[in-house]
Amino acid sequence: MRVIIRWKPWKPATRWIFASAGIGVCVAALAVSEYSGRLTAGHESPSLAMLHVPQSDLVISQAGFAGDADDRRLVGILQNRSDKTYTDVTITFSLVQLNGDSAGSAAAKVAQIGAHATANFAVPDSITGPVEVILDHIEATPVTSAARR
Repeated sequence: MRVIIRWKPWKPATRWIFASAGIGVCVAALAVSEYSGRLTAGHESPSLAMLHVPQSDLVISQAGFAGDADDRRLVGILQNRSDKTYTDVTITFSLVQLNGDSAGSAAAKVAQIGAHATANFAVPDSITGPVEVILDHIEATPVTSAARR
């Protein structure tokens, strides 16, 4: 069996297509090498920058609804991840309707939470209707060593 390969010169349109594709591949390879070089050199890309959020002492480890649909309450567990004791803890939630409108807010109170302890909380008001619950903020007063004596 004999195979004959005949070479024909490319038409001008075909040459432009391959030349454009070759230039595009070179530009893409250069961009990838430049981009990965910046990340490995310790520079942050603005598109990959992450917001630094400091670790909080008080966090909500569990939350959910309890009760019937007509009389449901928001309950959960507050966790203290620090060596400090906190008093007068107020946990505030924003309630948002499905269409994005505000449905108000809800708050729960915890009298005191010790170091590395957990405490149950419950919002005293019932929450009706379908809402999205968003943690707004947690306010607390740390107990100083002078107040503990």
